[in-house]
Order: sequence, then structure tokens, then C-alpha cells
Amino acid sequence: FVIGDVPAASSVDGGFAFSQNVRIVAARAGLWANGEPLHFAKTFGQARGPLAPYATRRQWRVFSLALGDDALSSLTDPDLVDEWGYEFSMKLPPTRWRLGAEAVMSIFRDHYEGTKFDMTRGLASGAYGDPARFDPADNRDVFPHDGVSATAAAEDGRFERAISLFRCAYSFVSQPRNFRLEENGDETQVVAAPPMVWVAQYAPHSASYVPVFAEASEVPKALAEGSLHEVSQTAQYWPHALVGNWAARFYVVAMPIVKAARDKAEQKTRRDLADFLFLLGEEDKEGDATTTAPPPTNNRTEAVGVFAEKTATASVEAWWGLFWDLAARVKDGQRLDDLNAEKLHPTQLFYRKSWLEEVGFYFKQHQQQTRLFYVPDPHETHDWFRALPPRLQLAVTFVSGSLLGVLVAKVCCQGRR
Repeated sequence: FVIGDVPAASSVDGGFAFSQNVRIVAARAGLWANGEPLHFAKTFGQARGPLAPYATRRQWRVFSLALGDDALSSLTDPDLVDEWGYEFSMKLPPTRWRLGAEAVMSIFRDHYEGTKFDMTRGLASGAYGDPARFDPADNRDVFPHDGVSATAAAEDGRFERAISLFRCAYSFVSQPRNFRLEENGDETQVVAAPPMVWVAQYAPHSASYVPVFAEASEVPKALAEGSLHEVSQTAQYWPHALVGNWAARFYVVAMPIVKAARDKAEQKTRRDLADFLFLLGEEDKEGDATTTAPPPTNNRTEAVGVFAEKTATASVEAWWGLFWDLAARVKDGQRLDDLNAEKLHPTQLFYRKSWLEEVGFYFKQHQQQTRLFYVPDPHETHDWFRALPPRLQLAVTFVSGSLLGVLVAKVCCQGRR
């Protein structure tokens, strides 16, 4: 529900098409009065209230990435924008007209990195910058003495909502026309392409996109098979999910490894696609095999299907390789930078200073270098003894123990008399 004001008439050429009965339905349901402007989200959606940033923050981020860093300077600050957010769409300036499929994929993978909303920073991201924020739920069975109800969690607080989300089942980017191959941001090849979509299962930041062609007779098996009830060696979802979950443990350390492998796999896919489309176009023009290696078959429908199948299978195999590599390289608080070295010299992954400060790692002035008995816990201020400084805890313990000893001795002496 991000669509705002609906124009009076539907127009494909005008860039805003909709059902002709949209106003009739709204009026019949008592949601809109004839003659008034029709704001789609306000009419058919529910009030967002304090949870508005859950939606509007992502709008702001998508627009800012698509339009350029300074493009939103004239818009309301994302902290102050009203609950219905920004315009439904914005026109790209001429300097950004080449925003292509790769740029959209990059936007899909975002967690507000580099902004004040960066989800890889702060105490909520843990010691290693995990951007995942799980959904509010009743967890009192899991934490009997420290749980919350779903209602309280949903109404009394919120986390930022990333664009790339752990519970994303799949994402896709439609590419109906020319395919552009780029190397390091520079366009190197433009090839006519049949209509296709780039598809990736699981959260986009831990996934590779593969092409699926509209004219193919079947969807690649890696995208059509699998279950959430058991791990599958052939379904694309599972190696993506396993890499994402493993990397989350040491996110800021592991993700550069994941990103390098992900980008390498996607770049190979795009190069192979460019070569395949060129040969496919040559075959279409000549009607038979070219002097170079032809597509797998002379049947165009079968050819694009075979290419998509091979590409998806290769991607799954690459991600399983990445998972096992990551499991060996990043674990137990260390990172192995050279798996072929005779002797291991791991990089130690001790915690970030800012996180150590937040969790009370450093000794307080009154604690010096030894913590005796209990360390004061701000969540247990009702326990007066735990709230005392360690040395005072020791003194209280000594005095109370001495008094107890005197009392026991006195009782014993009186008993003997």
C-alpha cells in the first residue's frame, strides 16, 4: 500500500493504469465519497501510526539509491515524513537513465548501510553487525521469566525493517528488452534479449540471481523444487539460506567473503548469458548453426530453457561450495585467511569496542581488576546485595558471617548448660 493519489482516468501512456471501477468499489464499501480525491493507501489501507517508518523508510532508501545521494535533499527528512510516505514513483533524471537490472539487485540487498539507520551497527546488530531483526512474537514459552507477548512487542516498540529480509522467499527483477553487460560499471556489450526475469530465492544479500525466460517451456528445477521442511541439495533456496545464516554469526567479517563469491558467480552468469544471446541472435538471423559454437539446440524455446537450467544448476553448486568454504574459514571467533597454509594463523575476531562498552565488559572504577561475588546488574536493581559494589559485598558477607558464627556459638553454649 504505497500508491497515493489516483488520477481521474486510467492511462497506460500516462504511466498510471488501474481498474475503471476502483472508485465504485471504494464508494460501495463506504471508504470514499464521490467527488473527493482518491488516495489509494488511505482509502484501502489501514492507518500506520508510529509503525509508518516500517514502510516509508524503505521508500526513502530506494528513491535515494535510485536517484543519487543528494536527490532527496528537497524531500522531507525520513524521520519526519507523514505516515503515508512519499510519492508512489519518481522520474529518474537523465544522468540515471541507465539504471539497470544490476542496480535494482543492489538496492534489493540493502540494509541502510552507510546511513544513520545502518542495521549492521548498534547494539541491536550484536557483536558482529547482523542486520536481521526478527518479527515480534510471543516468546514466553522460550523465556518463561524474560519473555514478551506478541501484542506488547508489536505495539510498544519496533526495529528498522531492511529491504533485504531474512524471511524473503524470493525476489525478481524483470528485464523485457536489451541485456547490457557491464564490467566495473562500464558497459561493454549490448545484446538483444528475449523477455526474462532474474530470480533469486531467500534474502537477496545472500543469494545469486539467475535468468528465467518467458518463452521457455519449464522453470529451472532449482527454482521449482524443494521444501522448507528439509534441506535439499538441488533447491536454490537452501545453500542461500545456509550461507546467510552462517554468515550472520560474524556478519561484518563473513559478508565480504560472501559478496565476493556472489558477485563473481553473477558476473559469470551475465557473461555466459551475453555469449548465449549473441549466438541465439546469430542463429535467428541465419536460420542454422553459425561458424562458432551454436546454442544447445536449433529450437529456440528449448535452447533458452536448457541455458536457464544449466545456469541455475551451476549457481546452486557454486553456493554449496561457498557454504563449505565459509564454514571452514569463519568459525569459533576466528577467520582463516589462507586455507592452504601449513600452519594455521587465524585472524582473531574479538568483539567491537563499542559493543564491549555497551554490554559492560570493561571494569568500572570501583571494581578495579577483580570482580568479587556479583557484578551489579541494572535489570536486577531490586536485589540490594547485587547492587552493592564488590568490596562492600565482601564486607557485608564477612560481617554477616561473623555475626552468624557468634550466634551459633552462643546457642551451643547455652545448650550445654
